[in-house]
Amino acid sequence: MDKKMFKIGFLSGILLIIGIGIYGYFNIRTTFSDNTTKSIELSQLELQNLSSEKISLKKGKPKVLNFWATWCDPCVKEFPEFVKLNAKYGDKVDIIMISDEDVLNIKNFKLKKGYNLNMVRSTKSFKEYGLIGRPATFFYNAKGELVSKWGGSITYDELEEGVTGIID
Repeated sequence: MDKKMFKIGFLSGILLIIGIGIYGYFNIRTTFSDNTTKSIELSQLELQNLSSEKISLKKGKPKVLNFWATWCDPCVKEFPEFVKLNAKYGDKVDIIMISDEDVLNIKNFKLKKGYNLNMVRSTKSFKEYGLIGRPATFFYNAKGELVSKWGGSITYDELEEGVTGIID
């Protein structure tokens, strides 16, 4: 095989891989965000605070739940958006960052990054909730009803749109 054919084949393969990646990214966002994805009720969540004490999420205040991991680059990149959201809407909405990792990993991440967000640990794996990827963000109204959900990275504008849909 000559060099020209090798280069054409190599470039075609790279373009195919990029195309599949782009398709997969948008497909998982669409699949996750639409109504076919399993919803998570607040009562299903099994959570601990960072002192390993069991907690439950009560109705009465709208909630934004973000399912994330310390090793997930897209998750970590969107944290500043949640900090900004918390600064603007934190008195009207509970913003809760949920990881299914070890409490020590979450504590170390919070300490290292200096985030003032409410971080908790799920004692159940995300797969047990039917989550197929992370990050994932769920918006609940004050009655505890799921209003919308977002799979994949989320921008500040998308977060704000979700919040305005759950506050009175």
